[in-house]
Amino acid sequence: MQPITETPPYSPPPVLPVPSRRHLAVFIVLVLATGGLTVGVSEPTVADQPTPPLSLELDYEVTDGPAPDVGVPSTNASVEQSPPTPTITPEPVDRSRDRRSRPSTTPTETDDEPTTTPTPDTDEPNRTPDSGGPTPVSGTPTPSETPTEPTTPTEPTTPTTPTEPPVVTTTAPPLTFGNVVPGDAGQVSLTLELNAPARLTLYPSATDFAEGGLTEPERNAGDYTAEGELQNYLAVTLWIDANGDGRRGFGEQLVYSGLAAGLATPDDGVAVDGWRCLPAGQYRLAVQWSLPTDTPNVAQTDSVSLSVGAEAAGC
Repeated sequence: MQPITETPPYSPPPVLPVPSRRHLAVFIVLVLATGGLTVGVSEPTVADQPTPPLSLELDYEVTDGPAPDVGVPSTNASVEQSPPTPTITPEPVDRSRDRRSRPSTTPTETDDEPTTTPTPDTDEPNRTPDSGGPTPVSGTPTPSETPTEPTTPTEPTTPTTPTEPPVVTTTAPPLTFGNVVPGDAGQVSLTLELNAPARLTLYPSATDFAEGGLTEPERNAGDYTAEGELQNYLAVTLWIDANGDGRRGFGEQLVYSGLAAGLATPDDGVAVDGWRCLPAGQYRLAVQWSLPTDTPNVAQTDSVSLSVGAEAAGC
């Protein structure tokens, strides 16, 4: 016989408390407060950094041959300011003359002119409105339309001119060749540094063709002029030394090649890389010079100065 076990009474599971609206609101506020500390905070990017003003520096280094004399370096790069944009101010238009000359459309009554009333003709019998005849009209007719005031024209707006990019110019210290003899040769390396993207233009030049005195060999060669002749025999080659090895390689841009006398006349300059917008950084130029061994005596004691100017236009 099996024992009878009693079944325990049923007890429902405990009911968890339902969060109230106040609790939910407090929870949402805490989540937003903790999450808001990181939302909207980001590291500054390159685009957020202020763009530095455009500057251009040009320096040189003698890499081969006798060192030329260095002239006085030019002042720091100067920024060419664009002329101020003229402000166009419209002049007021005097329309009082037009108003005086315009005939008035509203009749005016004067005291000097009496008002006349038409009288019926005595030869014709009087007609009344009932007879169907015309009704006489007395008084002065008034215009049916009232003249409108002229509209004032709107003033033209001042046109806006786009901002011109900054332009910076600089010149390397002049290199004076005055103690060279036939057979001498050398090379100078120029370093051009940009701190912002720009388009570059180079302006090589030759100046100061000094005689330096007349020696007996010069007189015997027929030199009696006050100007030197060294520029007519000194060969100069200038190129963009992209590799920085001092040798003109394949694809490196040639700026000038010829006698120094060919740089005496200023020209429009040579655009670097087709005036493409170049990134900021350093750019090297090489200047190679030589005096042939067969140079006549007329160039003795003469001197010539070579220099390179550069212009950078912001882009």
